[in-house]
Amino acid sequence: MKYTRENFQIKHYSAGSIILREGDKSDNIYLIRSGIAQVISQYEQQNESIITLLGPGEAFGELGIILHRNRLATVIAKTDIELEIIDPELFSTLFESEIGKKLQPVIQSMAERIRISGIKLNELGYNIIFDSNKDILEDNQIKLVPDSELAFKCLRGKEFITINKFPFKVGRFSVKKSDILFHKNDLYLYEDEPYIISLSQFAITKSNNEFYFLDRSGGMGSVVNGIKVGGFDSNSQKIILKNGENTLYIGKERYNICFKIII
Repeated sequence: MKYTRENFQIKHYSAGSIILREGDKSDNIYLIRSGIAQVISQYEQQNESIITLLGPGEAFGELGIILHRNRLATVIAKTDIELEIIDPELFSTLFESEIGKKLQPVIQSMAERIRISGIKLNELGYNIIFDSNKDILEDNQIKLVPDSELAFKCLRGKEFITINKFPFKVGRFSVKKSDILFHKNDLYLYEDEPYIISLSQFAITKSNNEFYFLDRSGGMGSVVNGIKVGGFDSNSQKIILKNGENTLYIGKERYNICFKIII
């Protein structure tokens, strides 16, 4: 199949419009060009939950295509939004080559794990960490400030980073294309080997006017205000951040990759 301009369409939705509904047939993949989309599970039901918010450069609708299933969630335009609609036939051409045929079961397995993980997180009440507003800016600025020589090096000499959209994802920078593909962050930290920082380390999210620290590392985790968050030796994956100054150590305190999160 040839890639032509006809394979890509641009469509606009006004704020509040339903882009796709849970349970409908999966037909297209959507790439956000501008605006914010809200992904909701069990929309209009008593136990409805917000899964996440998506912004420019992010895509949705791909899981249903990969798994050959109906839509797994409802997506609503939180703001006016411009989407690039991608014909799924283009996506399927990725699997027509010999390499693609070998990768297809791997990608389908990954997609199924993502789907199951999303269900489990909702059952555990983790949806609260995603109930946030990427479009809230000036009124909800917080700062990430390096508080050690190593942390200062991770930011390449920057005195602070302003965080003004949520969730805000942080991870280690990598030059590998495969790492960039599977670990998308809003802020990349620079570190030399041996690595302490994970490719997907943590996120700062917002819900009901409270800010949360969420571990994404699956490795050593972090220490926030003296409390272990994430990692193999912790039962907690998230913690509420207090107003004012919060102390963050990536990994263990003895590694001294220390930041202040100032709200």
